[in-house]
Amino acid sequence: MWLGCIVAGFGALQRYSAKAGPVHAPANAAQFFAAHRHPGKPLLVMALHPNCPCSEASLAELGDLIARSHGTCDTLLLQYHPEQDLPGWQATPVAQDLGGVPVRTILDRGGKLAAALGAATSGHVFFADTQGA
Repeated sequence: MWLGCIVAGFGALQRYSAKAGPVHAPANAAQFFAAHRHPGKPLLVMALHPNCPCSEASLAELGDLIARSHGTCDTLLLQYHPEQDLPGWQATPVAQDLGGVPVRTILDRGGKLAAALGAATSGHVFFADTQGA
């Protein structure tokens, strides 16, 4: 019985860790996408915490995706930055060029933009098609 509880607990943890976070499209998302994409071009947005240990892997995956798409969509990184400049805060520089394609970066003070879009974690990705949906 004890072994069964352990196996069930590990199974529940594995299921939880593989599950995607909550997804919703806030009302202001369409306005944000329209303001940051070129007309007729899709937009890919990634919320990123520069000190998250998984950021490097997230950027590598994003770079691969951009390289395979040959720059057919605009790419924007929302880079977290504390609201106040904190002593000792050092943001790891984020690549300005991924997959051979230039990307834009916005310093997201306090993570407000990412939160307003519904980002739950660093590496959360949003995509708006050519119509902004």
